[in-house]
Amino acid sequence: DVHGIFESLQPYKSQISGNEFCVIGAGGSARAVIYTIVKNFKPRKIYLINRTEQHADSLKQHFKSKMKYDHIVTKELQHPDIIGLLNNCALIVNATPVGMYPNVDDSVLSTADVFVKDQVVFDLVYNPIKTRFLQLAESKKAVSFNGLNMLVHQAAKAFNLWTGNEFPVEKVYKSLLLYSTK
Repeated sequence: DVHGIFESLQPYKSQISGNEFCVIGAGGSARAVIYTIVKNFKPRKIYLINRTEQHADSLKQHFKSKMKYDHIVTKELQHPDIIGLLNNCALIVNATPVGMYPNVDDSVLSTADVFVKDQVVFDLVYNPIKTRFLQLAESKKAVSFNGLNMLVHQAAKAFNLWTGNEFPVEKVYKSLLLYSTK
């Protein structure tokens, strides 16, 4: 996951580095996202938002003890000041499966008011190509993208490690994009 996340965020490095970030979810994908962000993008602060703050606190403690990173603030998803917090984040990542096919009408956030113009919004979900979460972000002119690029770069890394051969990243990405939009 880390390689795919890094490759997906790298084009936005100058825009997001050193700012506040938000990660929604507290599972394995969220762990990989936070690790990648801390290691490569020097976040000032990470808001870790989850349905249950207890799970988010557990992940916060993991990064405090393992990476000595102590700038994670946990919040419950329905926290009253969530809109203001997210408006100030340079990057918002949905690290949950909410919105994945066949539940395409679901979104981890229910209002577009959490997004702002030029904010970077990354949904790890790759099917559908435009999740409800991304549609909400785009309605506020945020820069948004899904998890397809991450998926392809993860596959490329694994393929290279297993075979020693290069993976046709662009070709596979374009093929999956065509397949996904049918």
